[in-house]
Amino acid sequence: MSKHNIKTVSDVVETNDETLVIFTRGNKLIIDFDNESVTGKWNAKPAGKIKKVIIYHRQDNINVYNNIYVGDFVRIENTDEENRSDVVFKNVMSLGQTKSDWHEFLKSKTTSPVVYV
Repeated sequence: MSKHNIKTVSDVVETNDETLVIFTRGNKLIIDFDNESVTGKWNAKPAGKIKKVIIYHRQDNINVYNNIYVGDFVRIENTDEENRSDVVFKNVMSLGQTKSDWHEFLKSKTTSPVVYV
């Protein structure tokens, strides 16, 4: 898969990966390729076991590719905001980029920025 060929989440998720997919513009996204990364203030309460985290990092510029990252799920941490949590993950890798918008990427019309696949 080329760096710009990601069209949908199924291009980067294996069947039964138990993955949390998060849309972010990045204002609360901290990527640390050597340690734990965090994206935060989500209403994220996993119902089952989560193995992977995929980040759809939207770029603000029109006609620019959006970055796709994957990492291993570590934990959900409570924050100072009620019903909001930080998602902590590690072993982050950049998978490439996509021109797909959030709905095209998920193949869904959901308005939720946090989706379990």
